[in-house]
Amino acid sequence: MAEFLSITALARKTGVSSKALRYWETLGLVPKASRSPTGYRLFPPQTPAYIAFVKRSKEMGLKLQQMRAVLGLARQGRSPCGEVEGWIDCRIRELETEIRSLCALQESLKGLHRDWSRASDSGSPSKGCCSLLVGLPEAEPFRAPADDVLHGCHTTCECER
Repeated sequence: MAEFLSITALARKTGVSSKALRYWETLGLVPKASRSPTGYRLFPPQTPAYIAFVKRSKEMGLKLQQMRAVLGLARQGRSPCGEVEGWIDCRIRELETEIRSLCALQESLKGLHRDWSRASDSGSPSKGCCSLLVGLPEAEPFRAPADDVLHGCHTTCECER
């Protein structure tokens, strides 16, 4: 007969923090733990299977409340597949929108980078880079005394330093 698992043993076995396990227990995503005579949580042997369910569900993009609904339907003897399919369709549309937005951001950043590179290659200070500071008090040290041009920008990315 399989033995009950302490929260520490379950956390080690599954790679999930004790805090997450306690939270998932309150949501009903993992079986309710019994208590040892000293008050420690003791989870039933099938709990790792529920944790695997949560992990798979997270990988699919389901929210914790949706996971609860899946388990609730299954516990009522009803198939959750239609609900899950609807959530996945919705998640796909969300991801498509997010991808389009990220692609637009990428193109915008590439354009800024090209502009900064051209300014750097021509020997002029990288006005575009420092233009991020325009209107802020922090921009004052970079202003040339005779004009309104910002100087002193670094063209090296923070991650390359």
